[in-house]
Amino acid sequence: MVNSVLLAGQYSVVALNRGADDGLERGSVLTVDKAGEPVQDNCVLIDGRSDCHSWRRNVQLPAEQSGNLLVFKTYPHLSYALVMRATDPIQIGDIIHGP
Repeated sequence: MVNSVLLAGQYSVVALNRGADDGLERGSVLTVDKAGEPVQDNCVLIDGRSDCHSWRRNVQLPAEQSGNLLVFKTYPHLSYALVMRATDPIQIGDIIHGP
């Protein structure tokens, strides 16, 4: 968090807690995934039985791609990247990986 900024959008600059020692280099393109939310499973349960294949109270939704980053400056343990595309706000805790 810099200057109380918690969200980043398209064309924002973000700091990453990975750097050259982790294999990042200038020009690296990374994908941002927004972690899936846990939701209530509304599968019907009648008399303790269900027609669903697996019934759980809560289900974790899968992660969804929410943007791309372009690394433009690296240090041993830190990098700066430009948000090239963002379909959702990028926030601390989002998953960042190679394309």
